[in-house]
Amino acid sequence: MSSKPTTLSRVLALFSSYGLAIVLLACLFLLTIFGTLYQVDHGLHAAKERFFASWFLWTKLGGFSLPTFPAGMTCMMLLSINMLVGGLWRLKISRRTAGVVVVHVGIAFLLFSGLIKQWTADEGYISLAEGRVAETFRSDHLWEVSVFEVTGADSVEELVIRQGEFEDLGRDQHRRFTSDDLPFDLLLSNFMPSATVQAAGAGNGGVEVDGFRLLATPPDSEPGRNAAGLLVDINGGGSSERALLWGFQVTPWTFESGGRTWAVDLRHARYKMPFRLRLEDFQKEDHPGMGMAKAYRSDVTKIVDQREERIRIQMNEPLRSEGLVLFQSSWGPQDAGPAGPCTLDVAGSRVLMFGHMIREGRAVRLSNASGDWGSYEERTPQSVEVRSVEAATTFYARDVTRDGFRLSLRAGGPALPILSAGSGHILEEEPYSVFSVVRNVSDKWPEYSMWIITLGLLTVFVRKILGFAKTQANRRAAVENAPQGANP
Repeated sequence: MSSKPTTLSRVLALFSSYGLAIVLLACLFLLTIFGTLYQVDHGLHAAKERFFASWFLWTKLGGFSLPTFPAGMTCMMLLSINMLVGGLWRLKISRRTAGVVVVHVGIAFLLFSGLIKQWTADEGYISLAEGRVAETFRSDHLWEVSVFEVTGADSVEELVIRQGEFEDLGRDQHRRFTSDDLPFDLLLSNFMPSATVQAAGAGNGGVEVDGFRLLATPPDSEPGRNAAGLLVDINGGGSSERALLWGFQVTPWTFESGGRTWAVDLRHARYKMPFRLRLEDFQKEDHPGMGMAKAYRSDVTKIVDQREERIRIQMNEPLRSEGLVLFQSSWGPQDAGPAGPCTLDVAGSRVLMFGHMIREGRAVRLSNASGDWGSYEERTPQSVEVRSVEAATTFYARDVTRDGFRLSLRAGGPALPILSAGSGHILEEEPYSVFSVVRNVSDKWPEYSMWIITLGLLTVFVRKILGFAKTQANRRAAVENAPQGANP
């Protein structure tokens, strides 16, 4: 008489079933198809976040959002459990099934390493020109609010508020942040992941402060082109002020509190590296007769305290050090033309070019051997300042046409009014190398899982070979010992 199945045995049977594995693999197949199609119109980052980095796909019905399909996180988590429970419980561990169990454990470990990366990894990039040094890498889609005292020192202590602490602050929602190190409180509100700033009389809606209006805009498919916006209020330390923060703002917002000068900045999230990196040389080889890259590499110097180590980073050969992985991911300008003469047009506030073409958003520099410079007007929500054109300043092309473009201090930022200009300027596009950076505790885990799976497959293979050899030996022995004339 068979005993009645318990609730635990039923749960284990469900999570270890072949049917569940087939359903989950089918869901991952569908997610891959629809995620790829979604990427065409919305970009890689949006597709990854919606289909693979979330638990469910959500559908809006009226004023509610309902989960309608399991996303990548749910499918990978359940598939990992299925592999472990199925391999350890359903297969009944024994010498005969040891290899298959090890394979199941290896596959589950591989899926689990992906989940750990999703939960804990910091991802970003470094863009370096030759001779420049980086000690942080930055995200292209996450934001942070930095608060620090303006002292004029080379380095300052910052208090950082990560995006996860204010990204849910929609219209008319606010949250207060305090610290014993600050003589004031910060009140953050009206976070917009993609926003623009315009004069208060230019439109309606949004948030208006001091003659400027912060408006939400449709997000770009490339997250690096979006500029977040935020409203900040300061209370305490004898101050009560309000300002708009914008991701493409040229300078932080500054104010007086407690007899000291403070700054608040909304910027892409930054992550400190355990070492500094200096780009010494970047090289790119093209396929003969084509503009397509055959290989590209960067010679860098890793600096730890006073020790320097020369390292080459190239395709399929990343730098792995102290928990970080740096990949050679891109370079620029990818289609830059030769440097050419240009004129700063005061009347039109444009850069006029001769024999040279540039693309929107491209980083450029202006040099002038005669020292006959120009000046431009830099506007912020708090002030208007006149600055001189300097060779050390990197500008970005904006409003590009055949005959020229406008200058901006940030990619996608506001155009700068040119106030005065000399002659003999040379336009140069600044070359740079781009490294993708990942801080991931499970970086080597996929490799370990491959070794585990290999061990399991070898165990199965060796056992099958030995079993086959034993069977053949027994057959030969039976034939040799059979009486003559008898049928084997």
